[in-house]
Amino acid sequence: MDLAAAAAVAVPRVAPPTRRRAAPRRSTLLSSRAAAGTSTAAAPVYAPTPRDRPLRTPHSGYHYDGTARPFFEGWYFKVSIPECRQNFCFMYSVENPLFRDGMTDLDRLVHGPRFTGVGAQILGADDKYICQFSDKSNNFWGSFCCLQLVFLFLFIWNFSSASKYVDLQINKLHFDRSKYVPNVQTARWEYSTRPVYGWGDVTSKQKSTAGWLAAFPFFEPHWQICMAGGLSTGWIEWDGERFEFENAPSYSEKNWGGGFPRKWYWIQCNVFSGASGEISLTAAGGLRKIGLGDTYESPSLIGVHYDGKFFEFVPWTGSVSWDISPWGHWKMFGENKNHLVEIEATTTEPGTALRAPTIEAGLVPACKDTCYGDLKLQMWEKGDGGGKGKLILEATSNMAALEVGGGPWFNGWKGTTISNEVVNNFVGTPVDIESFFPIPFLKPPGSSMYAYELLKYRKEMNAHSRNAGYVHWFIWSELACGNIPVITLSSGSSVIKKINEASTDRNKDFVDPAMRSPMLVDGGEAVVPTVAEAVAVARERGIYVVWVVREHDPSGADVEIFRRRFYSGGKGPTVKGLKGAELADGLVIKEGEYKLVKTRFSAFFATPLDSVLKTSGIKNLVIVGVQTPNCIRQTVFDAVALDYDKVTVIIDATAAARPEIHLCE
Repeated sequence: MDLAAAAAVAVPRVAPPTRRRAAPRRSTLLSSRAAAGTSTAAAPVYAPTPRDRPLRTPHSGYHYDGTARPFFEGWYFKVSIPECRQNFCFMYSVENPLFRDGMTDLDRLVHGPRFTGVGAQILGADDKYICQFSDKSNNFWGSFCCLQLVFLFLFIWNFSSASKYVDLQINKLHFDRSKYVPNVQTARWEYSTRPVYGWGDVTSKQKSTAGWLAAFPFFEPHWQICMAGGLSTGWIEWDGERFEFENAPSYSEKNWGGGFPRKWYWIQCNVFSGASGEISLTAAGGLRKIGLGDTYESPSLIGVHYDGKFFEFVPWTGSVSWDISPWGHWKMFGENKNHLVEIEATTTEPGTALRAPTIEAGLVPACKDTCYGDLKLQMWEKGDGGGKGKLILEATSNMAALEVGGGPWFNGWKGTTISNEVVNNFVGTPVDIESFFPIPFLKPPGSSMYAYELLKYRKEMNAHSRNAGYVHWFIWSELACGNIPVITLSSGSSVIKKINEASTDRNKDFVDPAMRSPMLVDGGEAVVPTVAEAVAVARERGIYVVWVVREHDPSGADVEIFRRRFYSGGKGPTVKGLKGAELADGLVIKEGEYKLVKTRFSAFFATPLDSVLKTSGIKNLVIVGVQTPNCIRQTVFDAVALDYDKVTVIIDATAAARPEIHLCE
């Protein structure tokens, strides 16, 4: 069956339940179509895919050009299982691949500090999460001509059986899991996907999502929807629960360039009720930098695929308006020459913090997502007066993927993107960039065949049941031509590189419940191992560490007035010389590290910290500790006011009295 014909095939859809349900242990979840046809597990179906397939989009290949400029590329794949109202989102990223083994001191001297590495994240059933990260990209391989990527995290030789999988130890590159992000221990998956929609009408040449200017590095980051809709068959194991599916709605996109937007929002959905056939919705907008100056723009977009047709709402053909809350409500309206579209999405879910590749701090928590949004989509033909005419699509969903990222998000964000006629004519001109440059001039350095050949060897070992090794990796290919080994990921969170690390308020009175202190932060004890790991990495890399603690006079004379009631008889929270003022168990100040005593929220208030840092030539800070709305926030605000270049907070290594307070901050 050719891909264009596949778009016209109606696949029966089971309406998602109003409440999601988890799979029982070792159980099977099959669509009604699969369950009726066979009692065996759904198996991936691999078939050769020609490079010139009709639904292949521009920018499918890996974009890195081999230069030393800051660069990242990220890929996103989503599988939705409406029968149990669960989604699985697979996210991969590579940062600054020129430095494949990480940066040397000479590299930093020549190019400045950069963050390097490869990350793999999965947001899965019940909005739970798993992450793996390596600061080296020497085992990354990406095809410059099509959508293929491979990365090898770990390869262990000489296990007794190639089909036997074992637990992995989390190495020193990974933080312990955060109390505030619901994590799973392991994920394994194998599935194939048949494209139904690219980005455009199924009978037409597929479009560049951001227009033909996406071929040039002036409007970064760039964005391409690689597959607005597809049907996936296979299985996913999520912390021991097995989900099997056939023709599950699927989606993929990618970003690349110098860095993520400063601020953004995003809506995506492939599971709808109220209309027949395959429907796909993608809508997004952000605040991004233009060129080398300090100018920003707010591009936005709505794209709807329905009944084999593509309805595009972009500034160069009309206008797009948005009204986005910091969390919980997304509303957008789009207009083009012939149609109007309106989207409204809400959620009561708390959301899960996800990482994004940032210039300032590498792969760090930078956005919040849920896959359980309630969404209403309406689209009309334009009436004679330009208003709403005939309603051509009305559909709802309770499985929308929703996201806000970057910031700050102190308030809601409203706006309208519309271009003038000159820009419309310029950007809207159909230019086939790929026809001018069919063959890239530079093969990406990341395209070393080492990892790819290793994985092919692993595949051969599986096929012949020989003794081989355990592979801990991911692969995605649009040119699949045979059975691919099982893909496995184990839990872990990424560590980021730091210039200076300040640890605030790690006294026992703040984190140890046994102290029974009125200063106790409920979430504090859980992040102590993460703080310890961050400090260990900082030491390993020669990064200056400042320990910020509270030590008060027994009389309480130097404490805030509202807290003096806790001090009497020479006792009180974090009194100098008492046990409560000691560092939390597991944290030790080593020789050469600076201990700073403070008496107020901010580490800069009435202390020599600013002088200590600036006379040491330190301009970038990473802050960990407790608690987020008090000491962390005030220290960050003061650091910004004192003109430090970059100030980063590690969400996994900070805490507040309640998770919702921590995440809101």
